[in-house]
Amino acid sequence: MFTLLSKNHPLLLLLSAQTISNFGDWLHILALFALTAFKWDAGPLAMSGITLCMVLPSILLGSPAGIIADRYSRKVLIIAADTVEKY
Repeated sequence: MFTLLSKNHPLLLLLSAQTISNFGDWLHILALFALTAFKWDAGPLAMSGITLCMVLPSILLGSPAGIIADRYSRKVLIIAADTVEKY
């Protein structure tokens, strides 16, 4: 099984890139919590508010974004997202 996986170079590249990306995301969240807790002397309510602010957009916009992604062309969506991001 492992030899079959080790021969699939694109999959190994994807998995290693995803691992590095997840580690970076984790460090970002850790730094945000540390900055908030120590620099601004935030209490438990503020820390839970930050967690809520990080999760709320995914909860509110995740399903509508999935519906839009299913209905429209990927090319059009990518061009629209790049255009909106620049402005």
